[in-house]
Amino acid sequence: MEKLKAIIEKENIIGYDAMGNPITESQYIQEMDILIKDIDNGSAELYTTEEVKKSIINENNLE
Repeated sequence: MEKLKAIIEKENIIGYDAMGNPITESQYIQEMDILIKDIDNGSAELYTTEEVKKSIINENNLE
C-alpha cells in the first residue's frame, strides 16, 4: 500500500509550465525549497513589478 501511495503522490500533477509540460507536486516543492534557499542566502535574482513591465516593453519594442 505504501508503494502505491508513493507512486500516486509522486505523479500528482498540480499545474503546467509555460511550454505545457506537467509540473508534479514533488517538483514544485523541490523548486520552491531551492528558491527559498537562494532568497535566504541572497543569490536569487528578484525584480519589482515595474522592472518586469519595463523588460517586457523593451524586449517587444512596445514603446
